[in-house]
Amino acid sequence: MSPDTPVSSDSKVAVQVDGRTLTLTNLGKVLYPGPGFTKAEVLDYYQRVAPVLLPHIADRPVTLKRYPGGVDGQAFFQKHVTAHRPDWIRTAEVSSASSRARERGTMVTYLVIDDLPALIWAANLAGLELHTPMWRVPEVRRPDLLVFDLDPGEPAGIVDCCRVARDLRPLLEAEGFAPLAKTSGGKGLQLYAPISGVTSDEASEQARTFAERLARDQPRLVVSRMTRVLRKGKVLIDWSQNNGSKTTVAPYSLRARSSPTVSTPVSWEEVEACRKREDLFFTADAVLDRVARHGDLFAPLLIPPGANAHSATKALPRRCSRPNGAWRTRASSATLTVGHSAAITENMAESRSMPSSPGTREGDELRSTPSNCVPRLAIARRDRSLRASVLRSARATARASNAWVKSRSLASALIPVPCAEAASQVQPISMACRPGRSGKVRGVQNEVHPTARPSRTRTCVNGVSPGRSAV
Repeated sequence: MSPDTPVSSDSKVAVQVDGRTLTLTNLGKVLYPGPGFTKAEVLDYYQRVAPVLLPHIADRPVTLKRYPGGVDGQAFFQKHVTAHRPDWIRTAEVSSASSRARERGTMVTYLVIDDLPALIWAANLAGLELHTPMWRVPEVRRPDLLVFDLDPGEPAGIVDCCRVARDLRPLLEAEGFAPLAKTSGGKGLQLYAPISGVTSDEASEQARTFAERLARDQPRLVVSRMTRVLRKGKVLIDWSQNNGSKTTVAPYSLRARSSPTVSTPVSWEEVEACRKREDLFFTADAVLDRVARHGDLFAPLLIPPGANAHSATKALPRRCSRPNGAWRTRASSATLTVGHSAAITENMAESRSMPSSPGTREGDELRSTPSNCVPRLAIARRDRSLRASVLRSARATARASNAWVKSRSLASALIPVPCAEAASQVQPISMACRPGRSGKVRGVQNEVHPTARPSRTRTCVNGVSPGRSAV
């Protein structure tokens, strides 16, 4: 196909993500009308932030907040993972303990996002927000995190939340906790601290004790009860988020606001220095820049209190382990292939090197600090002209339809591939033409040379598979 062909809002693109085949849909659809932030840009953000996001949500049941019509449209929380999912998507059966459940003890089949393909699959459902509990499976309702959700009541704002966070911090540290802060992506702030050896009910009681103590000390600023009439101009310390049935927005998750804001980890220096809302206001682009500069400010939460290096390994991403007290980064890459265009490569091997440990072969694995366990992204040189051509076509289309993609990485590389033609470019494209719930392509290799013999595919009508619906 011609690289000058623009991506329309109802396009379908078959991609390979870490060896998994996915069909991305409606890439030009604007999900954030204010800035014109499209679905392709949402996918691009999650693809690029995945190395720091995934360790925090691994093994946690995920509740998606989906916005199929964009942030100005209707939204819904999805706890039960959709039945129409690839068979490689991981799930977890958890008994409901919520008082709102139709029947207490009902089993809920949750989505568990442990890798990049699952994350992109969820984002493709317009699952803008990722909400998780403070515990991981199989340790159901035995939290590894303690959370304090600081929620300001009008006219209070995030500056007031920072004041409360500064006062709450020494109380927690005096009891042996090591709290870290992140924005909610809205008006609030959240404090997290590692915890172990307690149930969710016990963690809630501990958090409640701290909240009530600070509310007594600063009654004009802090409230620990959710009664709305008490909250005007004050900051609620919502300790109830530690309930084993509740979820909190995950670190690095997008939020459905007028702009694509992100729940962003921040340093205590930033909390101390906050004087206005803009000081702690971060959108997707800004967060990616922060991660590139500072790495994951929430990395210390991945190591439980009192744990040695070996016991902490399970909480880390599969490419990273922490033997012998030092971080090691696999010198491997994950490739996302779109049509015949270039791969966007996550190069994990260019992190800051450290002396190798006994038993480590040079060139096999590299060692780096936690803040550098972050990919560097690049478009292959041979595809720069193709990418530039796509962008020129995109800009021309945007002027006419206002429904294209402004992203400069994944989104700019997305090229629509018709079903019949695609089979000769990337063989797993045939998934886009095969209905069924599994999404599995039998007998297909990860990638095929553009001149390779095409595989058999079913007939598509206007590029859409029979019996399949797209968000």
